[in-house]
Amino acid sequence: MFVIATLVAIVASQALISTNFSIIRQSTALGCFPQVNMFHTSSKHEGQVYSREVNYFLMLICILIVLRFKGSVKIGNAYGDVVIWVMLITICLMTVVMLVIRDANIMLIGFFFLVFSSIEGGRKKHKYEAELKLRLLDLQQLASNPDASRIPGTCLFCMNLINGIPPIIRHYVQNVGPLRQIIVIVTVRTLAITTVVPKERFHIGKLRPKGVYRFLV
Repeated sequence: MFVIATLVAIVASQALISTNFSIIRQSTALGCFPQVNMFHTSSKHEGQVYSREVNYFLMLICILIVLRFKGSVKIGNAYGDVVIWVMLITICLMTVVMLVIRDANIMLIGFFFLVFSSIEGGRKKHKYEAELKLRLLDLQQLASNPDASRIPGTCLFCMNLINGIPPIIRHYVQNVGPLRQIIVIVTVRTLAITTVVPKERFHIGKLRPKGVYRFLV
């Protein structure tokens, strides 16, 4: 498995490096990137190019990333963030192309932007909650904090994850004020089945801090 993973990583990295060479070559031809030396490595394929400067720059960036994150887990999380931001930037640029160059219908442009940006935004929200979710101990500390006294009322917090406490609760205490006496953490999930029997559609459980409940729909 280790050998296969290593071979896959080599193939993926070579594809990424070759793509960078091609993109920078096209950007240079359009005047969008400084001039760098490009070498054609094939007499048959015009797009097979290599740049010594770009190669060294990529090597330096890789070394700096490893030194900065110091672990595969943090690098993996950073990679996920980069993928999301690349998709968001691509959506914005595609919207500009449709609006300025293609002169597409404004309704079509708005529909395209809203649909794809909401998909990528939902992924980013899910990743944010997964990385910064609180533990029950953190919630107990927030609830027992003298500065976060409980006041009458009910407050609902929505969360995509089934486990953990939404990080928005900490933000609420720090920026809004005291917690309500009744706190309900709501999670709505869609199952890959045709029908859910009525008695299994709603699940409610009581968490350790007093007045805190988890509601799964």
